[in-house]
This record gives sequence, C-alpha cells and structure tokens, in this order.
Amino acid sequence: MWWKELFVEPFKEMVKRFVGFLPTLVKVLVVLIVGWLIAKLIQKLITRGLKLLRLDVLAERSGIHNFLSKGEVKYTLSELLGILVYWFMLIAVGITAINALGLTVAGDLFSKIVLYIPKVIAAVFILVLGMFFATFMNTTVRTAATNAGITYARFLGQLTQIAIIIFSLAIVAEQLNIGTRVITSFVTIILGSIGLAIGLAFGLGCKDMAAKFLQEWLEKTKTKVW
Repeated sequence: MWWKELFVEPFKEMVKRFVGFLPTLVKVLVVLIVGWLIAKLIQKLITRGLKLLRLDVLAERSGIHNFLSKGEVKYTLSELLGILVYWFMLIAVGITAINALGLTVAGDLFSKIVLYIPKVIAAVFILVLGMFFATFMNTTVRTAATNAGITYARFLGQLTQIAIIIFSLAIVAEQLNIGTRVITSFVTIILGSIGLAIGLAFGLGCKDMAAKFLQEWLEKTKTKVW
C-alpha cells in the first residue's frame, strides 16, 4: 500500500540506522565521561604541583598576581594553568569523540587548537619569569643608581623593568608565532632607544664622579713625579 511506502518504510530505515548508530553513541558518551573525569584529576594534580613549586609566590613577586587582582581574576596563576590544562584535556577528548563520529574536518580543526595550547602554556611561563626578572633588575638598577648618587634612580629602575618586559613579550610573541618579524624589528628599536637613554642617564649622572676621579688621579701623578 502507498501509505506503507510513504511512512512505514522510511520509519523502519530510520530506526535501523539509529540502532546501528547506538554502539558508536555509547562509545562517544563513555569517552566523554571518562575523559572529563581524567581532565578534572589532571587539573587538580597540575594545580597542586605548581603550588608546591611555589609558582604563586613567584607570580606575586613578579607583579603578575597584582595584575590578575586588578583584572578581578579570582584565581591564582597555578589555578589558571590548571584550568588551561583542564580545557586542553577536554578539547583532546572532544577530538576523540568527533573522530569516533566520523567528523574528520572538525577533528582536524580541534587538533590544530590542541597543538597550539602547549605553546600558550610555554608563553605563560616565559612571561612569568620575564616579569620576575624585570622586577629584580628594577630593584638592582635603582639601588646601584642611588649608590652612585643619581637623583632619578627610580626612573632608571622602571625604565630597565619596562625594557625587560618588552623583551619578554617579544619572546612570547615569537613562541605564539604572532607577527615575529614586525615585532622583532619594533622591539629592537624600542630596546635600543631605552638602552641609549639608560647609558646617557648613567653617563650624565656619573660625569661629576668621573671628573673628580680623574682630577685625583692627576694630582697623585703630579705628586709622584715631583
């Protein structure tokens, strides 16, 4: 009968395909659930491990913790990296599930995202170390300039800190493959200008000390000669 061909046969075909798809669907659900549990476990392990390595202390000393607080971020750096790894794992699980469904195009897209995430993690570590070193050099240069009697020692320290931060950002950009040639040229010009400014500042600030040293040396030389 015509109504069987119009309704019953398509319905039977749909049920048949659904039943055939059930094993794949169950497999995908199992992958998602188990993957989610593993991702949560790894997140906790990563966060706890980074805290044991005192990464949060390093972030606080480098000023990153203060930067996150100003941005109303309620997580510590260790927790943020743990969350990043968690989502990295979820994306990897998603790729597995998508490939199981036969959606290869989406799987390739997610694969590219997963391959990029380790670069992001490395960039975060580079930025943390760069910020810490910049803060350390700020204090070092400021102390040295103060001992040398330079009145604008604080400015020199801040200028040094900015130069190191810019250099760190350039390394981060190179790590993330973001316009490396343009950024490298720009950073070279900026760092060269800052280095020249620091050199001139120290030269002008220490010119009186150099003149005094030269005068004392000449007087000692004359005394020995005579």
